[in-house]
Amino acid sequence: MDVTASVTSRATTSIRTRLLRILILALAVLLALLGLAAGEQISAYRNASATEDNARLEITLQGLVHELQKERGLTTGYVGGVWQFKAKLPAQREATDAARTALDKALKGRSDRAADSVRESLGRLDGLAGIRGHADDHTGVVKDTFDYFTTTITVLDRLDLGLDEVHDGPLRDAYQSLQTLGNAKEFTGEERAIVLGSVRGGKFHGEDYSRFMQIRAGRLAALAAFPRSATAAQERRLNAALTTPDAERMLAYESTAVHGGGRLGSRDIPPMAWWDATTSTINGLRQVQVSLGADVENRAAELESAAQRDLLLFALLALGTVAALGALALDCVRSVSAPLVELAQQAREMAGERLPRAVAAVQNTASGETPEPPAPLTLPGRTGAEVREVAEAFDRVQRAAFDLATEQAVLRRNATDSLVSLGRRNQNLVRRQISFINKLEHEDADPATLANLFELDHLATRMRRNAESLLVLAGESSPRPWATPLALTDVLRAALSEVEEYRRVTLRRIEPAHITGSVVAEVAHLLAELVENALSFSPPDSDVEIEGRRTSAGYLVAIVDHGFGMDAQALAEANVRPAPPASWPNPPGSSATSWSAPSPASAASRYGSGRRRRPVWSPGC
Repeated sequence: MDVTASVTSRATTSIRTRLLRILILALAVLLALLGLAAGEQISAYRNASATEDNARLEITLQGLVHELQKERGLTTGYVGGVWQFKAKLPAQREATDAARTALDKALKGRSDRAADSVRESLGRLDGLAGIRGHADDHTGVVKDTFDYFTTTITVLDRLDLGLDEVHDGPLRDAYQSLQTLGNAKEFTGEERAIVLGSVRGGKFHGEDYSRFMQIRAGRLAALAAFPRSATAAQERRLNAALTTPDAERMLAYESTAVHGGGRLGSRDIPPMAWWDATTSTINGLRQVQVSLGADVENRAAELESAAQRDLLLFALLALGTVAALGALALDCVRSVSAPLVELAQQAREMAGERLPRAVAAVQNTASGETPEPPAPLTLPGRTGAEVREVAEAFDRVQRAAFDLATEQAVLRRNATDSLVSLGRRNQNLVRRQISFINKLEHEDADPATLANLFELDHLATRMRRNAESLLVLAGESSPRPWATPLALTDVLRAALSEVEEYRRVTLRRIEPAHITGSVVAEVAHLLAELVENALSFSPPDSDVEIEGRRTSAGYLVAIVDHGFGMDAQALAEANVRPAPPASWPNPPGSSATSWSAPSPASAASRYGSGRRRRPVWSPGC
């Protein structure tokens, strides 16, 4: 494993990325918790909505049960010989079918457990057509008719629609009261039917009397259990339904049947009077049942509304929490990440532009002037304290670097001024020395003495070149004594005049070219340094050759020696040295001359006699 690459990978992870990772993790955990809570809220809302739907379904189902109870009483009585019911049967059968249609409509589009159980139980109504047919053709049996209706109603009454499993106490009590009242109503309906089936015969058939007594006991038990779950208002409504004249008349007929010991008489219990009294009482119970159903539905609607409200509030709270977390994340990014990015950008500008520009300004500032320090780093207003401390540290570093550059510039300027002063004095002394030597050359005609003077003049010329090199290193600019271009051959000869072993230099083919007068001195000086370098690093018995030719890139001057040469790295370093750095000091106001070039006439007067082996013409550069 590459440890360096791993460390670099970790180091390149930005603070913004790390903050986003932390915030995303926190947001993920928050969303997970909110999702669980939202799931519970949605489940509660769905349960409340399903409860309301089941309450409406229960009310519709009880409507069908009510119509079946009435049809059971009429059909059982008609089969038992109460022929007056024949006229009532068609209308009742239509009412039963209409209730069945309403229930089917309520079940349409529902596929939950409660709806499926109701659909399955409604399959028992397929035998209703057969019961009706047997009653119409007088082949029906009272017991079979009663048992069919009672069993079907019992199955429908005992369907589990999930209302008894709700967690809300008032709704559960209201549903329990509805079920209890439904049982009391069913027992009353069974009493009505079993009496009507036996009244024409004058007595109960078989075990009908004991069954009648069991039904009556069940009705009384249901009525006694009703107050346990019902409210006071519901009890008052039930008491009002059981204290009507018809209800009291039904109870009187019931007492007659109970005390008859199994005997029934049309005089004691007239069939139509019994039907009217019990039906009116059952209708009263139905009204109470409808009101209880409305209570159940209203309570379920309240639960659904409350669940919807809680879900909405929870959604708003979740959105507010996520928004607050997002705002905190954005504020964190703004106060930490964004200022750090801005700080990094300004630090790069400081290192690459501000500080170098300020240092260059310091180096170019004249003596006695106060340099302008670089501007401090600026940060946004919402920057954290830690980032501001880092910015202040950068400012201190920048100020320290600027102060150090100022001190170095002063020291360098002082050193440069000293070198310039020393170089100028040395140059003036050498110039005076050369003038004196020239005077001696013109006054003395002895060849031996002239040869020695020529050698001394040559050494003085080299000393002058060294003094001029010192001025170049000190940053002094060269004069521009020539107004017209000068031939390259003359420039080469001027350069050779400043080389001690100029006799080893051979000029080969030099194509004609001219050099601008403003750079003649600099070019001659540079060529002299290159030629002396070639002579110094080549065997003493070999020559240095100079060629000049035009190329596609310009004019090429080639100085060829036969030394060992330089490797690629040393050559690259040597090529860099002649170029001074951009911050090289250039003292303002300097008017000193780095090179001086005599006129061609004076050069000819000095070297035109041919008394020494030197170049024909040599400007004093």
